Amino acid sequence: KQVMQEYALDTAAVPNDVVTQAVTDFLFAAGQENDRDALQRFVPVFAYRSFDPNAPESHVHALYSKIGAGHDSDLAYLFQWDDFAGKKPEFTPEQQTLAVQMGRYFGQFAASGDPNGGELPRWVPTSAGQVQCLEPPSTGGVRGMPIDKYLAEHKVAFWRSLL
Repeated sequence: KQVMQEYALDTAAVPNDVVTQAVTDFLFAAGQENDRDALQRFVPVFAYRSFDPNAPESHVHALYSKIGAGHDSDLAYLFQWDDFAGKKPEFTPEQQTLAVQMGRYFGQFAASGDPNGGELPRWVPTSAGQVQCLEPPSTGGVRGMPIDKYLAEHKVAFWRSLL
């Protein structure tokens, strides 16, 4: 009942959008926040959010429904591979720039445990109060987002009160 009140289906033109937001908030944002809390007691944690409603097809993204940037829509950027077509994805110039930035961040993290280096925007650990947004310029670009704003947008306190 509390979930139905918090995510009222009559608040959106497309009820599926409300369900999608609830699942995103509960499963990904709130669930991952618990993991981050546990891990950052031992190591620096670098959290990120990606969003590109025009991302190449992926297992969840636009093939099955128009849900915007779905779970795994960042994989084409990271691996530069279209898992449905079996070829390199067709990126716009801004998407290609994002793919290069993401590749550099993740490569540097794999090599050193720190994603920072070169000319990339600074990515601070969540313990410094930010989540990194990895997005094309048209949706905000690569930037830090205050973690409090991220947690509020995804109603993490609400989900934690239920768990």
